[in-house]
This record gives sequence, C-alpha cells and structure tokens, in this order.
Amino acid sequence: MTIDPTSALAPGAMPERGRRPRNRRLLILRAARKQVIDRGYDRTSMSDVASAVAVGPSALYRHFRTKQDLLQDIVDTSLVEVAEAIVRCHDADDPLEDLCAIGIEFRGFGVLWAREIRHFDEAARLDAETRMGVLVELVRGVLRAALERPVSLAEAWTATCIVASPSFHRTPLARAEAVVSLRSMVVEALDRLGRDLTSTELPPIPPSLMEPPTSRREELLRLAIDRFAEQGYAGVGMDEIGEAAGITGTSVYNHFATKSDLLVASMMRGAEWLRLDLDRAFELGGGPETVLRALVSSYIGLTVRHPGLIGILVSEVQNLPDADRARIAQEQRDYEAAWATMLRQVHGDEDAGRARLRIHATFAVANLTPRHPLLGTDGRSAVAIAADLHAVCCATLGIAGH
Repeated sequence: MTIDPTSALAPGAMPERGRRPRNRRLLILRAARKQVIDRGYDRTSMSDVASAVAVGPSALYRHFRTKQDLLQDIVDTSLVEVAEAIVRCHDADDPLEDLCAIGIEFRGFGVLWAREIRHFDEAARLDAETRMGVLVELVRGVLRAALERPVSLAEAWTATCIVASPSFHRTPLARAEAVVSLRSMVVEALDRLGRDLTSTELPPIPPSLMEPPTSRREELLRLAIDRFAEQGYAGVGMDEIGEAAGITGTSVYNHFATKSDLLVASMMRGAEWLRLDLDRAFELGGGPETVLRALVSSYIGLTVRHPGLIGILVSEVQNLPDADRARIAQEQRDYEAAWATMLRQVHGDEDAGRARLRIHATFAVANLTPRHPLLGTDGRSAVAIAADLHAVCCATLGIAGH
C-alpha cells in the first residue's frame, strides 16, 4: 500500500472531536510520529498523541495496546514508506536525484531509526534491523542502476547515511538545493570509496578522554553512558547503575546527587572531547584542509572508542534540564561552526547552508557506521569498515583524504 506522507496531516484532515474518521489509525500514526521525532519517545505520552488527533485515551488504546506498540508501528510504517519511495526511484529520469529527495521528504526517518529502536524488545529490534538491511539493499540497487557498476554494501550504507543526514539537524532547507547538494556528496563519496579505501588501520586517533576506571565516580560515569545510550535515559535507574558497579543504588548518590546530574556529567564529557578536538586540530597548524582532516580523525576516534558517548550526544540532549540543554546545544553549535569556517575556506563559493549540510552528512556517516549491526554481512566487520571512515568522511566534506 502506498501512503501519501502528507495527506493525513493536510489542512482540514483532522476531524472534529467526536467524529470518527475512517483513517483514524493513520492519523494517530502521523501525529505520534511527529511527536516522537520532535520530542523523543520518552517525552511523548499517549495522552499527548490522543489530544493531537482529538480523541480520548480509550480510543487510542483501541488501536494500540501500549506506547511501545505504537512506536513499533511508527517505525514499521516509516520503513514501508521509505522502501516504497526507493523502489519508485527506478522509474525516475535521474534515480540518484530521486533517492536523495527521499532524505528531504522523509526527514525524520533517520532519527527514528538511530534513536528510537533501542526501545524495542530484542525480537522486535532484530526484526527492524533485518528490515533496515533490506532497505539498504534497495538503495544498493538504485545506486547500481544509476552508476552502472557494481556497488558494495559499504557504499550503499554510506549513501544511505548521507541521504538520511537531514534528519539530524534543523537547518531550513530549500528542497531543490538540498537534493542537488546531497546528490553531489553521494557521488563524490562513492567515487572516493572506489579509489581511497586501501587502509587496514584507522588514522592516528588521540588518546581516550575517559580516565581509567580507577575511581568509583569514573566507573559510574562509564556505566551510565553505556546504559543511557543502550536503553535511553528514562529506561535506566540509579539502582541499575549501582548494581552494575557492585554498590547499592543509594551509594551512587554519594557521587552524583541525581540521575540528571549523572546525565549532565556524561554529556559534558562528550563536550570536553569535542572542545579538545578543536584545540588539537588547530595546534597542528597547516591550512584548512589539514585542520579538517585532523578533526575527521579525532571525531572518528570518538565514534569508534566510545560509541555510547556519541550515542547520548545524538539522542539524550532533550532529557537535560533547560539550562544544561542550552549549554550543551551551544557547545555543539560552536564545534560545528569551527568545522564550517574551515570548510568554507576550502570551498570558497559554498554558502553556509550547504557547508552545514556537508558537515551533518559527515557526522551521520561517522556516527552511524561503527554501530551498524549488518555491515558484517558484506564479509567485513564494522570495525574493519570503520578503518575506512576517514576517506569516506573526507569525501563527504569534499576534501582529499590524505
């Protein structure tokens, strides 16, 4: 079944309270998906969704037994819609252009995939991962048709990350310009993948920012980061963190006054890494390309050494207290602005919007690839593919990899 992604929420589509539309289930899914993308699963309530479609909570539960059932249907429906859109690319005059347009038309899909399937139970998560693998194979088929050559799974995954990257930022995008930019990034990245992927080791990575777990506080911080990334902030209790550290939950409070303080400390650890990245990169000297290559190398170090840390930087900002959320958001903007300054010096004719699109596409490739569970099916482990991230990310930025 092909679903128009805009029709259900078009002006006039919402019914008056008390009137039961024939497509109520679809209206619920659309409203819930928007709230989950905007707020996150933990901060979306069933009563908020019910209010958005002008029904009572009991009517909502006639369609979805639990909030997790609703989330699974949101993701399932999104997978179907995106897959159908990818298949239609084969009928286009420019299949690659239509593929890149999917990233704009289904802008929230990447967030749903990267952030929310951790809330599934194991069986549902494995099923979603398998179906995502099918979707990547569909992308691979479009690339084969467009490029008229064999395409590896690594190439298909890289293209998928670039196309999905608008999900992870709120930059206003003019559709036509964004599609052209994404298309050029995909073409250049895949071209470099064919020429530059000869490394067997990662480029030099700065030492880990995480101290050896010699102190109880540092051990608790490590455990919390991993659990927040795997289960979400709301799904982790202080007792669980304490038990993992071999102490009681109440003893955790000797080191962190609240669970919120533990999240703030975890997020600040990531912000510290990014800030030190900038200092190291600029200390190396050289031109803007040299600085950008150093930033890529150190950023890959973060994603490979500490995937949990990058996971919470991507997914848990909305759970911070207001003041801390503003502070972390500003740290991230400052970090991105430094990349943009260097990038615009390299590409003198590139405006700020296109530079930001390149940067977030690069972050998407670097953030998602080491955590992707299916890449081993191409005969290479995620770690082996991560060894080639440097060339791919540099290609996405439009700079030489060495």
